[in-house]
Amino acid sequence: MALLLLAPWAAECSWGGFAGTDMLLVVVVLAPMYGGAAILIREAARRTGGGWPMIVLLAAGFGVIQAGLVDQSLFNPDFLADTEFAEISAADATRVPVLGISAQEAISFLGNHVALTICAPIAIVETYLSPARRLRPWLRLPGLVGVTILYLLGSLLVFTDDSGRKGFLASPGQLVGATAVALGLIVVAALP
Repeated sequence: MALLLLAPWAAECSWGGFAGTDMLLVVVVLAPMYGGAAILIREAARRTGGGWPMIVLLAAGFGVIQAGLVDQSLFNPDFLADTEFAEISAADATRVPVLGISAQEAISFLGNHVALTICAPIAIVETYLSPARRLRPWLRLPGLVGVTILYLLGSLLVFTDDSGRKGFLASPGQLVGATAVALGLIVVAALP
């Protein structure tokens, strides 16, 4: 439960992305997607012995899936247009036209997901466990299936919320590219 709730808080609230009065709603709504991903990534790494290299690579894959396929912020030039970050964004100056992304936003969005959404919450929660429990899996098969379904439903909820995407849909080429990069990161993470 701690990881399920800490992941969305770290990703969206810890740096001041939402007012204190909105934090509970943000955490509850985003827990299935962010928390679900953090739990699944931790479980994969702990079950296979992949450790932190696997966690970081899978977190990067999650970041690409989240920002490229789910909310499509990676490709949406207006994603931050109505936020306080619109004025300070270097997005236009670092736009890579061939890819349809801003290098600055790619680093920001993906780095946030690697560091704040996945790695920091896992490290914090595991710190409070006994050494024997830190490296052990937490879930059995029914729990894994349940968290996977929770993650998929949470991602679907975010994708179907058109206010987040502001009516934007990535091109088929962008979607294929994001899928290929995410799968590549997952495959590399699975290598011994």
